[in-house]
Amino acid sequence: MNTDSSEDDIKSLQPGQGKERVSSHIPPNEAMSTASQDDWLPETQELFLKLEAEKGWTLMKRTDADHQTLDHTFTRIRTAKGQAFHFAIFLYEGERKLRGVCQFSDETNGLLRGWVHAGAIATMHDSTTAVLATNMGAKLAFTAYIHINFMRPIPVRSPILMEAKIEKMEGKKMFLTSSLKSQDETMVYSDCRALWIDAANSKL
Repeated sequence: MNTDSSEDDIKSLQPGQGKERVSSHIPPNEAMSTASQDDWLPETQELFLKLEAEKGWTLMKRTDADHQTLDHTFTRIRTAKGQAFHFAIFLYEGERKLRGVCQFSDETNGLLRGWVHAGAIATMHDSTTAVLATNMGAKLAFTAYIHINFMRPIPVRSPILMEAKIEKMEGKKMFLTSSLKSQDETMVYSDCRALWIDAANSKL
């Protein structure tokens, strides 16, 4: 399924109706995009504080406060409107798990305005499994594959709960799963299975 719109939306589009139909499918969250793209929404901040209060979790990254200037890193890309991806990541070392919050900016729109592009969603799956793999499995690793299921479209500028887990390790191989969920965890937007390879002494 392409997350740029729902399947029914795509099927119902007729030649010449694109512009009008796109306008009618802008989700409520789109109205919030008039605020600065460098700001977290109150709902995003609320989810962050909830995760921060949970015992056993260590904050690893926070794009609104860590001030890292990794210009070469795709998830830190900025446009004239501000940062494209907002996220914070927590690790639970004892169980090799990750939780975090994500907010996709208006710059991550897909074909239908107001819905996150599938490539942006894939980027966050790759990023969460990368953080987990390189902090709890290997110091340096690379993606061997990432298989993503797109189940529901994600509204831009909405609070997204991210989760990831190392399922097993076999030699240099690390098998991980991840998911992107609604703030209340009642809806799974997307999930994935990923294989990361420990790059130590590996031939690239």
